[in-house]
Amino acid sequence: MAIPESFVGAPVCSSASSVYAEAKRYAETLCSAARSQAQLPTITVRPFSFVGPFHAVDKPWAVDNFIDDALQGSPIRVLGDGQTVRSYMYGADLAFWLSVSFPAARRVRLSMWAAPSPLRWPSWLR
Repeated sequence: MAIPESFVGAPVCSSASSVYAEAKRYAETLCSAARSQAQLPTITVRPFSFVGPFHAVDKPWAVDNFIDDALQGSPIRVLGDGQTVRSYMYGADLAFWLSVSFPAARRVRLSMWAAPSPLRWPSWLR
């Protein structure tokens, strides 16, 4: 994938839609500084796409549409060209993997849970 010369490698700070992303980046920076300056064991985990009990299906996200279609007894609609890969994690699994990740804070600095398959975890979690 080509990256345009105008790409700054970060959210556009002048856009209100970037506030959430900037807040996450800032929080990671503060944690990294604490790790460096105070030798506090920190870990950055970037989990996403969770489902489970009490999950609201009235939002415009793919998993919400899949669940709502199934609950309505309708065919599950998959939009797009078939090239998109999605993975979802159950809330209890998130709790488990976070509990595994915290003791590893001394060994790793970043864990990005964005694997295309729920079984493809970083080797340090195995």
